Amino acid sequence: MGFTPEELEAMRLADEEIEKEWEEGSFDDERDLNREIDAWLDNAAAKERLTNREYSRRKTRQMSQAAYRENHRDEIRAYQAAYFQANRQKLADKRRAYRLANRDLIQDLEADYRRRNRKKIRERQRAWEEKNKAAISDRHREYCEAHKEELAAKRKAWYSAHREEILAQKREYHEANKEEIHEKKRAYHEANREAICAKSRAYYKDHKEELAAKKAEYRRTHKEELAAKKKAWYQAHREEILAKRAAARAAKREAEKKEKEENADMDMA
Repeated sequence: MGFTPEELEAMRLADEEIEKEWEEGSFDDERDLNREIDAWLDNAAAKERLTNREYSRRKTRQMSQAAYRENHRDEIRAYQAAYFQANRQKLADKRRAYRLANRDLIQDLEADYRRRNRKKIRERQRAWEEKNKAAISDRHREYCEAHKEELAAKRKAWYSAHREEILAQKREYHEANKEEIHEKKRAYHEANREAICAKSRAYYKDHKEELAAKKAEYRRTHKEELAAKKKAWYQAHREEILAKRAAARAAKREAEKKEKEENADMDMA
């Protein structure tokens, strides 16, 4: 059986939370993006205020720095990680202020970066999800359990607001997939016949009076509608019903005749 709407909604909310956490923790992509943004801003500023000679010297110095970083990558990475841990809040505040001041430019650069590196970003995300599959499942369950009432209230409000739309979609889907749905139902009932019958009998036994009262109330309030349906059904199946009745009467007469003959034989004996 598939997930219930409650479980799907809880999983969607948990996915959003995990995705947000993943994006905040995806330092590789963040560093790549920030490096491109900083390089673009530095180059733009340099071209505005530096002469060609000064700009050439700056590029030479940058190339030397790049070579140094390539030869000391692990050492620099360890230093940056330690610095980041020691100044996490300070860097977060600085980054937030910078993004607020350059929001439009950063949005354009981010969109361009994601467009050019879509495949690489998606591969990293898939690798992270595969590596943390168990943790994600545990987080789903914990989130659902911790926010059970909140999720139920949101789900109820959403269904109430979209009731007609949902019913229309269900009717449309059912109409388009009627045979497939009926086949699945038949297969499920056939495979679980004993369990379904046991549940039905137990429910009827526990709610016998309640069900009888509901039936009586329904018949009382829908008397004309039920009579019209019964009459329409009879009219549609009149020939079949008459044939069945005639066959039943013939079988009854045959049984009575046979019984009389047997009784007569016994009397003669």
